[in-house]
This record gives sequence, C-alpha cells and structure tokens, in this order.
Amino acid sequence: GYPAMADDSGLCVEALGGAPGIFSARYAGENATDQDNVKKVLEDLKGQKNRNASFKCVISIAVPTGAALTYEGECKGIIIDEPAGANGFGYDPVFFYPELNKTFAQLTIDQKAGVSHRGQALREIADEMDKILEWIEINMPRFRHM
Repeated sequence: GYPAMADDSGLCVEALGGAPGIFSARYAGENATDQDNVKKVLEDLKGQKNRNASFKCVISIAVPTGAALTYEGECKGIIIDEPAGANGFGYDPVFFYPELNKTFAQLTIDQKAGVSHRGQALREIADEMDKILEWIEINMPRFRHM
C-alpha cells in the first residue's frame, strides 16, 4: 500500500549487441564475481575494433494502482583491454570515461557520482521531487477505514 522505488543498471556494449545489459551482474554465470564478468566481457571483445559502451540506469517510482514514473541515465565510454584503478565495482576497471581520461575505477566517489548513469537519473529525480510528491498524492489509492 505504499509507493515504491526501484532501479536497475547495466553495461551495454555495442559490439556485443547491447550485452551484457540486464544480465550485467551474472554475465559470466549465476554466481559470477565482478572479475569473472570483466574477464568474460574482455574475452567476448577480443578482436573487436568497436569498444563503445555505456552504463545505463532506469529508476522507477510506482504506486499501488500500477501507475509509475521512470527516470533514465546513461554514461558513454569505451571498454579498455586491461583493468585500471582500484575504486568502484563491477565493470568500473575496464570502463574508460574519455571526458575525464580515466576509468570509472580511477575516479573518486564524488567524480563518479557527478558523471555516472545513476547520478544522472538521481539528479533528475531530485530536480523533480516536488512534482513527484504531488504525483504520488494524486495517484495513491485512498483506503477506507472500517
């Protein structure tokens, strides 16, 4: 009976037809580690000249009636051959962000938050929070007390 918010994010690699996409966390298998997933992406990209990729995030805010708002963020980069950097998680060590000339794993938390796909989507939500709260008020079902 309450509003809910959920997000999902993934790495989309052009040369892999958008993979790993929604399967990013388990690209190398159900119990894959971050290192396993990175290794599989690098293996799948061997010999590929197109290394373009993007991190994508979708955040949805829903109410019990089924109505939902959706916010998206995208950060474009390039998959490099060798991991670099010790920060972050997942594919961060091989996701090179040209505008800062570093991988996501080489960025500070603040730098990454300023450019990342999640940061973009969350900033959009923050900018519209007054409208979102109004939307929730309008779309929330009214429960009768007996």
